[in-house]
Amino acid sequence: MTRNSRGAGGDNGWAEFGGYMAAKKKKLEDQFVDDESKQQKNDQNPLQKLFEGVGIHVNGYTNPSADELRRLMLLHGGKYYVYPIKDKVTHIVASNLPQSKQNAIKEQKIVKPEWITESIRRGELLRWESFELFPKKEENFVSNFFQKSRLHFIATWAKEMKQYVLQLYTHGSDLPDGLTALRQWLKERPSDSSSAAAASRVILHVDMDCFFVSVALLSRPELRGCSVAVAHSRGGALGRSTSDVASCSYEAREKGVKGGMSVGKAQELCPDLITVPYDFDAYRPISQRLYSLVASYTRTLESVSCDELYADCTQLVADAGCSPLVFAEHLRQRIREETGCPASCGLGPNRLLARMATRHAKPDGQFWIRDGEETSFIGSASVGELPGVGRATEKRLLELCVSTCADLQKVPVEKLRRLFGPKQAQWLHDSCRGRDDTALERPRPPASVSVEISYGVRMEQEDDVRRFVKQLSEELEGRLKSGGVRGRNLTIRVKVRAAGAGPARKFMGHGICDDKSRSVNLLDSINEASRIAEEAESLLRALNVPPADLRGLGISMSKLEDGNGNRRKTLDQFFQQRADCSTREQVPAPPAPAAAAPKDTVSPRKARSPKKRSATKKKKLSASKSQPRITELAPPRPLHGASTSTSADAPPAEAAVPAASLPSLQAAKQWLSRVVEGRDAVAAASELSMAAYALINGHDLETLRYLLRSIHRHLGDLVDERKTLLENVIAFAQDGVQTLYGTTIRV
Repeated sequence: MTRNSRGAGGDNGWAEFGGYMAAKKKKLEDQFVDDESKQQKNDQNPLQKLFEGVGIHVNGYTNPSADELRRLMLLHGGKYYVYPIKDKVTHIVASNLPQSKQNAIKEQKIVKPEWITESIRRGELLRWESFELFPKKEENFVSNFFQKSRLHFIATWAKEMKQYVLQLYTHGSDLPDGLTALRQWLKERPSDSSSAAAASRVILHVDMDCFFVSVALLSRPELRGCSVAVAHSRGGALGRSTSDVASCSYEAREKGVKGGMSVGKAQELCPDLITVPYDFDAYRPISQRLYSLVASYTRTLESVSCDELYADCTQLVADAGCSPLVFAEHLRQRIREETGCPASCGLGPNRLLARMATRHAKPDGQFWIRDGEETSFIGSASVGELPGVGRATEKRLLELCVSTCADLQKVPVEKLRRLFGPKQAQWLHDSCRGRDDTALERPRPPASVSVEISYGVRMEQEDDVRRFVKQLSEELEGRLKSGGVRGRNLTIRVKVRAAGAGPARKFMGHGICDDKSRSVNLLDSINEASRIAEEAESLLRALNVPPADLRGLGISMSKLEDGNGNRRKTLDQFFQQRADCSTREQVPAPPAPAAAAPKDTVSPRKARSPKKRSATKKKKLSASKSQPRITELAPPRPLHGASTSTSADAPPAEAAVPAASLPSLQAAKQWLSRVVEGRDAVAAASELSMAAYALINGHDLETLRYLLRSIHRHLGDLVDERKTLLENVIAFAQDGVQTLYGTTIRV
């Protein structure tokens, strides 16, 4: 009987390996079980259960041989399978495997035979990972991400440039004198009527043209004149790539390509688009040269990003005796000579108009809005051109039939207040008229240090999450130590896939998410990765986020201290820095702290380490003193017509505040509103701290408590940096009270 004829009426013994092969496997398993039972009867081996629960399959030549490994498994409680039965084999034993077999069984545990022999020799089951035939290299997802991240480069380099500008303000520099170079250039340049022009104030805005593309073309001159874009993706199937265009040439822009557009969409608009990869190592020196060059002319700079900055050139053009346009021409020429990249310059009497002028200067040009030309220039501009007006604001204005700044000038400010609130309404009212009295911001030391990733985050198990937290913590440790700081407050920010959310529009993007956060105040300051990971994991467990739903995670450290455990800004240091660096004095400078407490207060005890006391002990201590002293916040002097005790939920009315404290309190409320609204929040928080400082020095602690409670009521509504800033203000004030009065203030 042939095999085919035998199978004509049913199973042929081989089809789907369901007959003969299944029977053969069963027979071999039964033989092993019989041998195992005989061995156990004849041998009292103390390690007879060493490999209990382990089933091996030997693939290829090994030393010891397959027969010897079978015998060893018999002796020590393991299972041996001649065939790789997936639901029974736990480990494949091999000494070498070709690539084809590696690919076929790459998801299984493949160990060297030494795992078995060494476990027996040592009398314990060793970690199989230590004997893995092809150890998997554990890639550091976090470090790889930041090495390739455009946004990380921009943010990091912007911080470095802010630090560079801060050093210019505080320590100066040994840069060459740009004024001398400008005067020499003016001598060699034919004079014209523009050299006689003058201006009361000149703010310069410099913006490199298509920065990433311009740098890429330095090493690819053959692409000049072509449609070029910088992106992670090299294209591929037309219209399929979701990678973002970071920068594109003007040739590509003429065909509709824009920054932030997906590469797929860009290719549909511009089929001949050429994409080139990022080159972060090349961007850095050119950006640094840009800042150094501008700083050689004026130290009054404001860093915006790696390819954009503001500078106050009022004194420079006055000393050189040239017009702002002539200086811009000279500066642009030097930028091109020394970097090889084009830049555009906008000039105006304030920051707002200088930036708007740059739009008219591009590409590779300059534009000056002179004094008195503000209204005529800005009237025809669309409201969307105003820096700070986003799509949502523009849409609401269009609903009012307001499309240009001239239209906006006709809208009463009262109507704007009803629609946008008092702060934004006033800003719109001033901006549409070209008014902007803000000074160039001098950089300040950061209030927090953070690390966050919300792209490519896909987890399956808790171990994946722990590994991710560990890597983020190591990255944060590096940033903290590079800044020489430690932190007392740790915050995590988590993106969790929203219920019912479909696939993300962008490949490996976070998609539609719910944002959650948790924070903890630490007893001591930390910057070690192990401590950071421990606290972050504890907060993450409290949120109970399933690993599969995690789409982003950030860890932030605030309440920073230096390496010696000192707060970054003590009371005197903060005020001294403000007096030295700030040109805007919104709050009158308070006097230096008094050396001793006022006569109508009780001198604090000698400083000692604080100890926690129960409420009962506090009452007993308070009752036992003939002279009351400040324990929580008994103000040194009573308020006019007001009780010295105030409910925690009902701060005193502003009418009860002493007249001398009203200016500081009213100014503080304005700064508080700016922080909450996110308008220049860092500077506003600094001013808010100085208002608290004034109240401390004025010994008006009741009003201070009123202010701190007002701040505290906003904390529950904030989850981002604004919350950290306000927490720092409260901590700053509490430190001040502790310094001057030796007591604490509860909020």
